[in-house]
Amino acid sequence: MASAVPTPYPVPADEPLRLRDLERHAAIGLASDPHFERLVDLAASLFGTPIVAISLVEAERQWFLASRGLGGCARRRAARPPAPMPSRVRG
Repeated sequence: MASAVPTPYPVPADEPLRLRDLERHAAIGLASDPHFERLVDLAASLFGTPIVAISLVEAERQWFLASRGLGGCARRRAARPPAPMPSRVRG
């Protein structure tokens, strides 16, 4: 039985524009902002989740502008998509 080769993330047609906008706004690498901190606290409280994050994803890294339950401020972008996880938010 052959093992499946993971497929890479699909890249949107406007990906170069998105990356350019991230660079133009100089948002990557910023220190945590109290406004974002309040938003993640509110989201954690409203939805009762142990992990909440506001992040920006550049070509190779993901920067966390504010988070609860993760630790750290940047992570390398995965080479392949993570396994699907069920959503805690149900409609």
